[in-house]
Amino acid sequence: GANIQDFNEMGKTSGLYSFWLPLVGHYVVQLKVTNAGGIESGDTAQSKVEFDVIPGAALHVQLTWDNASNDQDLHMTFMAQDDRVCNDPWDCHWLNKNPVWFSTMPSAAGPNPTLDIDDTNGLGPENISIDVPEAGVYRVYVHYYCDFNFSGVSPTRETIKISLNGLQVAE
Repeated sequence: GANIQDFNEMGKTSGLYSFWLPLVGHYVVQLKVTNAGGIESGDTAQSKVEFDVIPGAALHVQLTWDNASNDQDLHMTFMAQDDRVCNDPWDCHWLNKNPVWFSTMPSAAGPNPTLDIDDTNGLGPENISIDVPEAGVYRVYVHYYCDFNFSGVSPTRETIKISLNGLQVAE
């Protein structure tokens, strides 16, 4: 559900490899080594590592979609203030990634939401997180922004996953 370019791989040909995982979920990583003679390592239990990516924020909303030829946008509003989409400052979205909903805390901290990336190259993810959400009702929107081929609207299936305190509670 994500582009491999989003993983921000580093050290692919060195002794220390790292990457960023933009999607919540279960992962299996396998090490393959090729020696100077071109012989590849085998597929063994020792060559694999399994782990889960759990969001650190208390409220985490993740959007992915299945069509790389269009751009979808994730929005979140705080209903106690305003439920209208694209109504700044009460909508966290691609043009308002770090709104200050509560002036007692800085942007992207405490009860203030943050959108990590505006994924314009298709598939997502786009993630909105709130470290310490205020009690209340939040509304999540998906906006079909555009098709890259400009030949109309492409059929697309979006998936929203919502996690509370590291546990997925809705999809």
